[in-house]
Parts: sequence; structure tokens; C-alpha cells
Amino acid sequence: MAIVSRPANAPGRASPRLAWWLFAVGFLTLAASFGLRAVSGRPTYGADITQPLGFLAIGLVGLLIARRKPENALGWVYLGVWVAVGVVFALGSEYGYWATITHPGAPGGTLAIWLGNWTWVPIFGVLLTWTFLIFPDGRLPSPRWRPVAWASVIVTVLWSIAFALEEADYTDAANRSVPNPYTIRPLMPFFDVAREVLALVFFVLVAASIASLIARFRRSRGDERQQVKWLILAAGIFLVFIAIPVEHGTGGVADEFLGVVLALIPASVGIAILKYRLYDIDVVIKKTLVFTFVASVLTALYLGVIALATVGTVSRILAGILLLVVTFNPVRRAARSLAGRLVYGRRATSYEVLADFSEHMAETYATDDVLPRMAQILAGATGATTATVWLRVGGELRPAATSGGDPPRAVAAPGDTLPTIPEDLVVEVRHHGELLGALSVSTPANDPLDPARRRLVSDLASQAGLVLRKFG
Repeated sequence: MAIVSRPANAPGRASPRLAWWLFAVGFLTLAASFGLRAVSGRPTYGADITQPLGFLAIGLVGLLIARRKPENALGWVYLGVWVAVGVVFALGSEYGYWATITHPGAPGGTLAIWLGNWTWVPIFGVLLTWTFLIFPDGRLPSPRWRPVAWASVIVTVLWSIAFALEEADYTDAANRSVPNPYTIRPLMPFFDVAREVLALVFFVLVAASIASLIARFRRSRGDERQQVKWLILAAGIFLVFIAIPVEHGTGGVADEFLGVVLALIPASVGIAILKYRLYDIDVVIKKTLVFTFVASVLTALYLGVIALATVGTVSRILAGILLLVVTFNPVRRAARSLAGRLVYGRRATSYEVLADFSEHMAETYATDDVLPRMAQILAGATGATTATVWLRVGGELRPAATSGGDPPRAVAAPGDTLPTIPEDLVVEVRHHGELLGALSVSTPANDPLDPARRRLVSDLASQAGLVLRKFG
């Protein structure tokens, strides 16, 4: 199969690169926040781990969609949320603590704390309304939902202003109630009341956004109907969690579960993508998993180097840096293997396939079971959609066994040369130089055969000659 690549300067190339850059910015700022936390000696609680993981799920799904469907606004909304979260964690939370508690008097500390108090509002405002309104195609279900979309924007802006200028719940880096340094004193009671009123209006808009999913579900058919089901389930769970009468945003138990519940929303989108092939992005998912795994391991090592830098000697720091360099390639190889298993399922190694083949061929099988078993082993090892064992009978090659699809038609084979078979890979099977048959596989367009799997098919064909001899 020919693969046509788009020129580097072709339209649309900038969007996938921009998606990677946005994801990288969010990841690096989030990593920087953990670095600042390690340097400042700030204690880490459960919510400090679960919430970043929940937002990481948002960033990953945003990257996947934006890479393959840049015209879909949902991916860019998720990436925007991801970048904003990274900046808020690094600036509003960790730098604010470092600049006001660890190093009092450092520039920008008060401003960072103030930003950290209210910038969560627009993040959740967008996440809890627009992501429901435009799933799965990046557009509103119909023009009649425009008032809800515009209202969510206006209310989110007003609610953010009310949070920014309130007095009632303003806290410093140590989560202590202190006066808001940027409020308008005569208007403090107004902003405190406005915050509560706008909160009620906002939750009504969240419910309306979820209702848009229900409306989309009722008129949808086929795969889209199943995709919307997943998101409705996640949205309902999140809405129930938010409505539980416990204190949110104070670092308590509710906040520890917030990241887990929040991750259900992008996870449901991811399940829809994977299970129903909404965007056909298996390859991008694999690359993203590799990137995230490698970046996470190297970030953990990086934090270890930072810890050594605070208490260790120069030799220890150099050893830590050397560790980063030495472990990069092994970590990347392990990440590729793990990502392949997660995306495509368990594929046996070449040794496992050949051992399995030899073991089953050595056992006593009914005649009509040998070749189907060979086709199953071939399909399972390569991840092929269709795997066929061909047998030469007279002047033609006939499909003796097929796994994963309908058997193809027989093809003429008058000579000793393998005829053309319309499959992705066809390997002849010979015994003592005589053409006895062939093994063929077809793979999905988004998962082409790599050199390792091509060699695997060739190795399997080299052992299949004696088996096909019995049927010739």
C-alpha cells in the first residue's frame, strides 16, 4: 500500500505542531510547579496528585483530537484548559507560595496568589459547559443552543470578576483567610453576594449544557449515539459530585476525589474515540502515550536531581544528570512497548509466536484444525485485520484458512512464482525449493506493518513448509 505524505509546507501542518506545542507547554509548566513545590519544601497532599492527573487526561485527549481533527474545536478547548491549568498550578499556587512563604518579599508573590484565587473559575466555566455543548463534532447541536453558549461565556466572565474582587473566602498561600489586596472596599458586599448568585446561574447553565447532550443523543443514530452515552454518564456523575453539600476548594477530602471525578469526562471522550473509532487516531494515541510516559519518568528523575541540588554535593548532581541521559533510550523503548500493548492489545513476541506455532504443530490436531490455528496465530502476532494461509492446489493458490475476515478468492498460480495477491504483505511458503503456498496479512491503515512484524511473518512462513506439504 502506498503512503502519500503531505509536504511540510502544506496547509494544515501547523495545527498538529501547534497542538504538540500547547501540550508540551502545559506539561512543562505543570512539571515546573512540582519543581517549585520540591524546592520550597511545601507538603504534598492527595489532592495535589489527583487533580493534576485529572487535568492530564484533559490535555491528552485534547492533543489527540487536535492532532487528527484540527477543525474540531473540542480539541483546542481541551488544550486551552490544559495550558491554563499548568500556568495556574505553577504561577498561582507554587510560585505564590515560594514568593510569600519560602522567600517573603520576592516579586509578584501577592499578584500570583490573587490570580490563583480566581483563575480556576474560567477554567471550570469552559470545561463544564462548552465541552458538553460541542461534543463530538466541535459544533453546537443546533442554532437554538447559541443562547446557552453565549450565556455561559457571559456568566463565566462575571463570576470570575466576582471571585477576583470578593472578600469572604479570599485566602493566602498557606490557605489562611486574609483581606483581598485587589478588591474594591465599598463594593465588597456586592461581589460576595454576586458570587453566590452567579454560582447558582452557572450550575443551571451546566445542567443546560448536559441537556444539549441528551438532545443530541435523542436525534443521533449509530456510533454517535453510543459516543454520547459515555459522555452523558460521566457528566451526570460529575454534576452529582459537585452538588454534594460538602466544601469544595478547601483542600479537603472532596478535593482529593475531584481529580478522579474530573478525569471521567475526558476519559469518556477517550473511550468513545478508542471504542468507536470516532477520530481514527490509534497511531496518535500510541505516540502520545509514549511521550507522556517518557516525559513523566524523566520529570520524576528531574525532581530527584532538584532534591540533590538542595542537599547534595556537585558529584551527586552530576550523577543525577548522567542518570537522566543514560535512562532516556531504555525508558523510550519501554514506553513504546507499553503503549503498543495498551492501544493494540497484547501481541506476542517473535519468540512466543514461533514457540506457540511449534508447540501446537507438534500436538495432535484434527486435519481441519491445523491451518485455521496457523491463521489465528498469524493474526494475533501481527495485529492484522485479516490473516490467510494459502495452499497451492494444481495451478492455483487457494485460501485454506482465514482469520479475522471473509476468505479471499483463489488466484491462478501456473508456474513456480508467487502470483500477485491483493494483501498488505504476502510471503511464500516453500519446502525443498517447491512453492507450496503463502501467508498473507492485511492491517489497518492506521497501523501499518513495521519491519519487526514483517520479519515475524517471514520466520513463520519458513516453518510452515512441512505443514503445508501434508496438505499439498
